[in-house]
Amino acid sequence: MKNRGNQAELAAARTSLLTSSQCIANLPISKSRGDIMTYKTGQIVQKSGIYRCIKDGKEITCVKGEPFPPCAICHGTEFTLVRETRK
Repeated sequence: MKNRGNQAELAAARTSLLTSSQCIANLPISKSRGDIMTYKTGQIVQKSGIYRCIKDGKEITCVKGEPFPPCAICHGTEFTLVRETRK
């Protein structure tokens, strides 16, 4: 029974800790919220670089002209640009 209480507390804590960057997962393709631009799986990469999955924080390398892949770890579909790389 104690385990269920902990799970409920964790769920409540996760909900209360959501930041605007974590809420971006519900935005449409290439939507900007403040300074953060998000990109979705299948969208064509406009700038080669390192991108971070909104869902789990894993970083992936994406190449200009190629479609964004889903996250290999969590299958997340939204990313933010961490830093640009050379072509």
